[in-house]
Amino acid sequence: MNTARSSRRGNRPSVSDHAYHIYCVNFYDNGLSALRDEFIRRIKCGLRRSLFVIDVENEVQLAIQQQDLRISKAYSKRTGANELMSTDPVSITMQRIRESVAEYENISRNIDQELHFNLYEYWQKNSPAELKNISTDPNKERASRTKNTLDTMRTNATASRKTTKSKAEKGSSEMPKMEKIECVSVTAKDHHKVGKGKPLSKRMYINDNPLTTKIMILVIGHFDNDFYKSLLANHQPVRAIIHFLPEECAYDLLVPRPRRERYLQETIENIQKDIHSLRKRTATKRVGIFQQQLPQMSACLATKFTDDIFNQLSWFVYDLETLREQYVSYYLAPYQEINVKMSPDANMLDSFHMAESLSIQGHYLKSQMPAARADVGTIYLYVESLMSIFGNPRELMTEMEVLLLANPTSSAQTRMLDKVKVYANAFKSIVKLSKNERLFVEQGNSLLSSILSYMDQSLMTNVYHGCLEYNVMRRYFTSGYITESLPYSPYNGELEPIFLPKYAQLYLTDDAVTQRIIELVNDYDDITVEEVFPSVKLYTFRRALNEVFEQQKQTVLPTRLCFRDFTLFEMEQFLNDLVTPQMFDEAMEQNENLAMAHSIATMHGLENEPMIIKCKGGQRLSIDPHVFVRPQSLKAQIKDKEKEEHTPAIAANLESTRSTKSLRQSKTSLQAKFNLTGSGGTNIPYIGLGPNHPMLKGYNLDDTQQKIKSKTSTYFFEEGRITLYEEKWNFRQMNKCLSLNVDGHHVHFKGSAKSVGTTDGNIRVESKNGISLRVLLSDKECAKAVVNYPNGLSTYCHDTHAEHVWSIQENKLDESRRVCTPYGCVIVYYNNSSTVLIMRYNGEVYHLFSYTEAEVEEEEEAATEFINACSTQSTYSSYQPLSNEIKKRKSRDVRSSQNVRSSGGADSLSRPSVQSNTSKESSAARKQRLAKSKQAAVLFASIDFELKYLKFIMGLYNLSYKHLKLITSMGSVVHVQTDGKIWCGKPFKNTEWHDYYANESYSMRNDGVKVIWTKEETRCYHRDGTIIRTGTIEGWDPGVLVDEIDAEISSSSSHRALVRRTTKEVGVPPNPLYINIAEADPFGPVGQTSASSRGSLQSIATEVPRKMSIREYLVEEEGEEVIICDMSFITYVPDSYFLQHQLYAGIHFTFTHLTDVDLKIETEVLMCDNLKIRLYKAPQIEELNPAEVKEVSTVGDAAEHKLPAFQASQSSEADSDEWMKRRNHASISGGGSTQRPPPPPFESAMVDIEGINLRITVSEKQAVVTTRLRKFGCDENALVVREDITLQVDFDKNLSTTFRNWVEILTKFINCFCPKWRTVYFLESSSTECKRKGFELVRSIPPLGKYNFCAGNYFIDVNELMSINNRMKNDFDFYDSDMVKFPRFPLYKTGPQPIEFPMVLNAKIFVELPTQLANSDRIHHFINPFDRIKFRKLRHRFNESVLFHLHPRLRQLVQQEISKRSWANHHQEQQRRNLSEQQRLTLYLAMLKHKVYPNYFQFRDQFYYHIRNIDFFEFMAIKCSEKANPEHYREHIDETEEPTAPAAVPTKKKNKKCLCPKYVKSLQ
Repeated sequence: MNTARSSRRGNRPSVSDHAYHIYCVNFYDNGLSALRDEFIRRIKCGLRRSLFVIDVENEVQLAIQQQDLRISKAYSKRTGANELMSTDPVSITMQRIRESVAEYENISRNIDQELHFNLYEYWQKNSPAELKNISTDPNKERASRTKNTLDTMRTNATASRKTTKSKAEKGSSEMPKMEKIECVSVTAKDHHKVGKGKPLSKRMYINDNPLTTKIMILVIGHFDNDFYKSLLANHQPVRAIIHFLPEECAYDLLVPRPRRERYLQETIENIQKDIHSLRKRTATKRVGIFQQQLPQMSACLATKFTDDIFNQLSWFVYDLETLREQYVSYYLAPYQEINVKMSPDANMLDSFHMAESLSIQGHYLKSQMPAARADVGTIYLYVESLMSIFGNPRELMTEMEVLLLANPTSSAQTRMLDKVKVYANAFKSIVKLSKNERLFVEQGNSLLSSILSYMDQSLMTNVYHGCLEYNVMRRYFTSGYITESLPYSPYNGELEPIFLPKYAQLYLTDDAVTQRIIELVNDYDDITVEEVFPSVKLYTFRRALNEVFEQQKQTVLPTRLCFRDFTLFEMEQFLNDLVTPQMFDEAMEQNENLAMAHSIATMHGLENEPMIIKCKGGQRLSIDPHVFVRPQSLKAQIKDKEKEEHTPAIAANLESTRSTKSLRQSKTSLQAKFNLTGSGGTNIPYIGLGPNHPMLKGYNLDDTQQKIKSKTSTYFFEEGRITLYEEKWNFRQMNKCLSLNVDGHHVHFKGSAKSVGTTDGNIRVESKNGISLRVLLSDKECAKAVVNYPNGLSTYCHDTHAEHVWSIQENKLDESRRVCTPYGCVIVYYNNSSTVLIMRYNGEVYHLFSYTEAEVEEEEEAATEFINACSTQSTYSSYQPLSNEIKKRKSRDVRSSQNVRSSGGADSLSRPSVQSNTSKESSAARKQRLAKSKQAAVLFASIDFELKYLKFIMGLYNLSYKHLKLITSMGSVVHVQTDGKIWCGKPFKNTEWHDYYANESYSMRNDGVKVIWTKEETRCYHRDGTIIRTGTIEGWDPGVLVDEIDAEISSSSSHRALVRRTTKEVGVPPNPLYINIAEADPFGPVGQTSASSRGSLQSIATEVPRKMSIREYLVEEEGEEVIICDMSFITYVPDSYFLQHQLYAGIHFTFTHLTDVDLKIETEVLMCDNLKIRLYKAPQIEELNPAEVKEVSTVGDAAEHKLPAFQASQSSEADSDEWMKRRNHASISGGGSTQRPPPPPFESAMVDIEGINLRITVSEKQAVVTTRLRKFGCDENALVVREDITLQVDFDKNLSTTFRNWVEILTKFINCFCPKWRTVYFLESSSTECKRKGFELVRSIPPLGKYNFCAGNYFIDVNELMSINNRMKNDFDFYDSDMVKFPRFPLYKTGPQPIEFPMVLNAKIFVELPTQLANSDRIHHFINPFDRIKFRKLRHRFNESVLFHLHPRLRQLVQQEISKRSWANHHQEQQRRNLSEQQRLTLYLAMLKHKVYPNYFQFRDQFYYHIRNIDFFEFMAIKCSEKANPEHYREHIDETEEPTAPAAVPTKKKNKKCLCPKYVKSLQ
């Protein structure tokens, strides 16, 4: 027995920490107090054993009362010690939770004991003591222990007691005597219930809770988030937080109570705030949050409906547990996650390189497109490329297959009709003129224009491929998710008429209409769509000026949600789409007949069995399904195939549905879900959510709702707008951007990612043609400014140089990158080649090859010619070439040998021997080698400056070569190799001349280099189009006095070492501007300088340059008469380099001094779209205390007075200019050592950006934007005033604060509070063929382009569809004028320039609306004829416009004819006007003379109060007719009215007037 009881107790669930669930319930408003009290009272009755309630408010009040009682003195005296109870709600709740759990365990234990009662054990525990002492027979006791049933044990126990008692009384009697025991009775009552009332196991409990339900403890009260957090911190199993709100009753509708409504509204707001705060906690993910409305009722009603209250609220709690089970079974288990997380071990650099290597390659495009602009063409192609690379590419037709669609065969015409229609859309917006070979593209089709702008338009095949690619891309905007979602009011004929503008721009294709509507929707904030006539819609786009417009959006990424977010966001949809097993069984029963028929008709082997149909009356009919299908028909064959394919799957699904009840189906109504008569497996029954349900698929992100909230605040003004974009991902601020749009330029600021509440120093400016400029003044950035062109070119502005880099391989010059240096040279790198080209400002060209060539020496007649050909020195220089020494030495050797031979005896004339011959040959070879070495030494000496400059550049920019081809400024060509070989190439002819009138000098080499010297600058034009403009300033050169005799003496071998040593010690280059390196081997390894050379570099960098006097160059001689020769002269030295090219941005370096270790330069970058950047450094002095400032100023003034003038001028610092301040070089004396010197100013980088009506100054702490806007004011008649306005961005402030400050500044600046709107009307008409036309209405036609054509009431504006490369080209005004000067004597005269008319053009068409139809009531009369007009049918109109511009003579004749006709019409109109005025004047005089006037009413009604409306002929004729026939013009009196007889009045006799004879004659 003990073993059985212990086993039963083990099966009973033990109550542990997780054996109960806590539900926090909040009842709001007094209207729910009676319902709450009744619910609490019923729970305490205990009818539902698993429900417990804790009324926290009452418990806290009770604890406070007990605490007050224990604090009282009387109670303290009685008890002796004050044991105070805690009044903390959390502590009280925890105590009550423990008590509830203990109570449940106690009740469960008692019930268990009652249900499993053992009489024998009870008798042993409760029998009298005298019965326990009586011994029993051991055999019977042994037998009783072996009994198993309760009846046997009771019988044996009774018999043993009676036998023992009879033996004790009689002793000798053998037969037992049965007597009644009087002490206790065990058969009359249940002894284990004596005195205990009704047992717990016999009570009638309500057992409607779920089977898996644990103890449910309802904690009722008004709680905040701290209470929930405390329970979770104590590891309490909080399952749900429930908010019960009152419903709106009839009394609330009859009697308005604003205070209560305000209280409820505040309560709901507080609940939402608490929920938002709880969602930030990870511990609350398993806690469901629910809101429910309950009816308000009084205490009487609550008592009346107590059972309903108790049942409904209890079932509500039970439903929460059921919902959690369904959440686990039908949501978590089948959920499919898409892996989008990046592995922590992933290499970001590899990912970056992979993303960078992805090329934008279309399906039909043959060339790569750069991803450098945010236009529609680039975005669509980028998305399509990603989908093609990472997804399944679309199955498209090849180019040849598309060409075959143009002329399909008769057999394939019907089969390919759909494809023909699809690919016909590619060419609806483009027209080709066959005779003129011109293409016209509809400008309203922005996607097609964007794609064609990236193509090489010189080939028609590229345009054709672009059209095919456009046909693939057009599905991105034709999906209709924007246009079809716009609501519109249907036509009812009651709209008020709207007067429309007079002109309209036509959009003649569906794609153009859709794209234009999408652009207007994105650009305007107020949109209204009205149907003014059937199939005619009027779009009204409005924009409020000088006001802030806010728009919020919300995006949710699908993820698997935790239970908390699931109950908040997806519970309702989940319950609507859920199919429970009970619902499934009910539906299966209702569709039993259809299921049976379906199974019979589809299952294999049951085709011949009839299906039984149950009718409404209960009658069952058997019908053979084969009756309705002919056996040999096509339908029968199709059904047989479907049976073979789908019958096994359907049978298995039906069987598994009835057994496991776990099938699922998509979301439909209950009857549609189980429509088993459908096809195959599309309508398979299911349990839970259907397959491919959107709630069962998402990303593997965090299990909270991934909600992205975006808010856009826009402030519009006349010249542009300000936009603030804020984005939050869940509870984190992810992105905040502020943009300013002024005159086509977009300036973007963004929030800092490192610190919240600050602004990032990264500023981006975007021009109207797509040039993107980024500026970031950070020490970590290698480039302070980066310019991205839409054609794939990027320009990086570094501190020491600028670099152009191509992101695509295809470009006009086949270059990969180009480096512009402040040392007057350009370094060019080529694609697929290791050749490097260096072009210098003076025309020198260096070709650096990575391979060696065979030595090629050209035959020269004499060594002097060879040396002079390679010499780069001019005849006006003091350089003395070494060839003269060789000449003299050779001549001396010849003379000496002749003298020896002439003075010798016969031995000299004897025949030489063989040994002498070999010695002569060896000596000749030695002489030849010596001559070659001397020639090489001479060549190296002649290009020594070039090699030193090259070595300096190679060391700075990490260059190397194996073979060097040098073209000097004079045209000489020298080849040098690293193995020491050197030889000359064929020189280029160099021609120089001077124009004394223009004061310019010119130089032209045969290799294409041209140089122009002017007073202000030197312009060097290289062969590839590179232009290097060198700005010059006047400088002073001290000069060198050289004596010819000393030069001859120094040329001897005994003086060479001395001269070399003296030149090293004394001789300093007169003007070392940028080449300051020690003399070394020009072919040594670049970048490895010796210690002495490094020391010399440092000494040069740190040494203060001083002016050299003439005494250092002249030899002082003793004597009275000494002639001092001043050899100094004025020269020009460079102060700036401007490196330009048509394809690249212009780089302008301006420097004060320039060395290899110290650069004082200012960089300017000039681009198209009138964009300009200036990078410079401005000095900033650190702030000091006032005392320190005063002390420093005193010391500085004193030192400045002590400083001599010549010492003040000797400084290595830059001269003061508009960007720099002069530093005080004060020498501190020994006595003033205690005084602090002034702090040296430090230089900080700054950038100036200039554009069209825009200037931005960027520093490390702020950015200042300056622009010029119009000041409106409220007076429209006032003069138009434009002033500059400054907007400042502090990087340590939030962008929201900056936006508010900008709005306040603009509002004060504009100073106009009248509402201003900008309205755009757009008409869309749909024809019967579903073809749409668009009309954008404008008040006036914008300025037309160069190739416009006007005729009738339409205007064709044709502009060149320029490619991106042509848009990015730079136009130089001086280039054409300079090229005219070359060559000096042209061989032929330039003919007239041919007429340039572009091959591909953009076309816009404007029409003029008649005044009578320019309103919303009649505009459909004007639109209807355009349904028959197509863009491709306007070929003849475009042909007229082309001919008008292609033939100037025809254009001149047309203009003359138009002028002639217009003047003729003008003269005719003038004559008609003069005749009319003459007639009017004559008739007016006749009217005055004869006194024939109109009466007042006639003058008012017929002539509208003005005499110009009177037609005198008609008026005089009517007047004359009235006098002739007065009865005809008399008004007829209505017969129904009886005329009253007028009183007899004597009439005065009047004379009858006749017409004037002059008037009659004038009529004749």
